[in-house]
Amino acid sequence: MVMFVALLRYVWKKKLILFSVSFVSMLLFFAYAAYNTYMTEHMRISLIYPNAEKGYYPDGTRFDMYDMISDTVLLDTIESYNSETNTNHLDLEEVKKRITVDYHLSGNVQDKIQSAINLGQNYTYFSNEYIISFNPKTIIGLEPFVDTKLFMEKLYDSYSRYFMNSHTEMNIISKITQNISGEDYDYMELADMYGKKITMYVNYLSSKSQEDQAFRSQTTGISFNDLVSSFTSLYDVKLKNLVSFISSGRVTKNVEDVLNNYRTRIETSTLKYSLYQDESDIAATAMRQYDHTFDANIVIVGVNEELGLYQSRPRTAFDQVTKRSLEAGKNAKNTLNDILEYERLINEYSNVEIDEEERTRLISITESMFEDLTRIYNSLVEQANKTVDDYLLYKCSNFINSASIPKNYTNTYVMAKSIMVFCSVAFILFLILLLSDKDSPLFSMRRRLRKKSIKSDKAALL
Repeated sequence: MVMFVALLRYVWKKKLILFSVSFVSMLLFFAYAAYNTYMTEHMRISLIYPNAEKGYYPDGTRFDMYDMISDTVLLDTIESYNSETNTNHLDLEEVKKRITVDYHLSGNVQDKIQSAINLGQNYTYFSNEYIISFNPKTIIGLEPFVDTKLFMEKLYDSYSRYFMNSHTEMNIISKITQNISGEDYDYMELADMYGKKITMYVNYLSSKSQEDQAFRSQTTGISFNDLVSSFTSLYDVKLKNLVSFISSGRVTKNVEDVLNNYRTRIETSTLKYSLYQDESDIAATAMRQYDHTFDANIVIVGVNEELGLYQSRPRTAFDQVTKRSLEAGKNAKNTLNDILEYERLINEYSNVEIDEEERTRLISITESMFEDLTRIYNSLVEQANKTVDDYLLYKCSNFINSASIPKNYTNTYVMAKSIMVFCSVAFILFLILLLSDKDSPLFSMRRRLRKKSIKSDKAALL
């Protein structure tokens, strides 16, 4: 007890130096924390679209939060930042060391997850909010200054472009097909290719029209229904006239190549026909041998909003066999029709007689018709791209949002750490003084013990 009182008196005696050094240390730590806060920029990115909570992008691919700071996004960000600031002191490797991303869970979500864990339940949750932090670790006056706020704005712009272009339907028209080149195809093959691609556009644009019939692009001034009508008109008028002209005139670049092509198709189709026919025969045999005396029945109970509770009999094996037989028979018939058509075309192209002058004239007309078709087709594809992009920007504009997190220089964490620094420095300094100062209670206690020991020794000698 005496020693404790002595320590308290010593602390009070040294209070000025203890407080001064501790307070200065706390101020230095607070200044460092404030500077670090000033140089660090935090941004919250929110994802708001269907299935985001399941961990998927809008296109159905698996979401990865590290895409936000991927090399592709960071390179685009650095290029944009350097261009606007007219500097060149940011590079990819340095930025990658100074930037982080982590998920953000609100308090109620954390409580829900913890409750599920406490109950022993498996709980899976994908956050739709993420925090990106960037600190360039520069020293003002000694190193080039980095505008962290501008950098984060450029990062959000870059990630938004990546998000829209890579994980939504943006530029879907150009992804459906590449430009058509007629150099490697004969005229009829090229016409078939145009027909298939126009059909793809019509189907896709029709689905967009069903999503929003009132949408009209501000860039092109046209709607999805306008595009569907234009592509349909191109198919029904220009393309069909072209196909009719090629077919009636037997126009071809090389007759022998066309004949070989049709012969190859016949060989392939014959093999397919044989497979379909065998499948149909096997399924038909299974139908004849099926045991219809089997009367056991399984009832599936289900529920939906329209019907409420209902019962459904599942498909039996006989249902499946019947379906396979019908489908295989239909495919075999269609394949046989294709074979007959190829044989007809071979016969017609083999017997065509035309002089070189007439052939040149027909080819010239065909080329001209293809040029006209291609011009209109490319124009429509360009308009479709712009219209779909406008629609997706309108539809997906709220899929991703960002917000800058305000800087808090006096938050609870910083204040608690500052108090800890003050107390730690005071305690360490107190120990140093206690062990090194000859006026400290520890040294006084040692002197008293030494004197007591000497007196004891003298008493023993006497």
